[in-house]
Amino acid sequence: PPGYRFVATGSAEFTTYCKERCQKAGFRVYISNQERKKRAKIDSSRVGFHITRDGYYFPNKVVDYACEWLDYSIDKYGVTSPHNTQLVRALRRHKGRDEKAQIEAAMRELFPKMPEETAAVVVGHAFGKAQNRVGNISTISLAGRVQLAVNAHIRHVHTEYDQLLASGIPWPDARSAIQPACIKKLKEWRGEDGATEFEETFQEWIDLRDED
Repeated sequence: PPGYRFVATGSAEFTTYCKERCQKAGFRVYISNQERKKRAKIDSSRVGFHITRDGYYFPNKVVDYACEWLDYSIDKYGVTSPHNTQLVRALRRHKGRDEKAQIEAAMRELFPKMPEETAAVVVGHAFGKAQNRVGNISTISLAGRVQLAVNAHIRHVHTEYDQLLASGIPWPDARSAIQPACIKKLKEWRGEDGATEFEETFQEWIDLRDED
């Protein structure tokens, strides 16, 4: 959007600060969804639409103020990084590895209303040592894996998905049947279910940026 700048997920401190500034000033925040397939049909009634979030668009002046106030820099891809040299060295030391703190920070950033005990269960299951866990798929970004893991938890714990499968319903039909319930819970844990004042600040933005 004109007058806005993209900020990628990855820094809960930075994005939370920008969200709060926008809420206080009455500025709109645009949520960025990066479709996995560039030609994919945009359909907000499908779960896949809600688990491809890759960042936000904040007003330019809010991003500039956040960089100055928090002592961060932001590159052309919207990736933020602190100027604090000690913190930067620590991040570089763990680059390429998903430390528990990084995973938990991504969880809090993407799903701030999720109960802490639930987040701990999701992290423990999806990011365990087993190689076939969704949290260990190296070809998907951390933000993407967190969203897939949370959706899987919702599907098995907060819907009738397993019961539908047990009754003989094919899995494509079962997944289709539970999509509304999954979307409702995803929005609730993001604080975007209309139950909070902050939800009015957000507007969905389908991001079709070229990845090349």
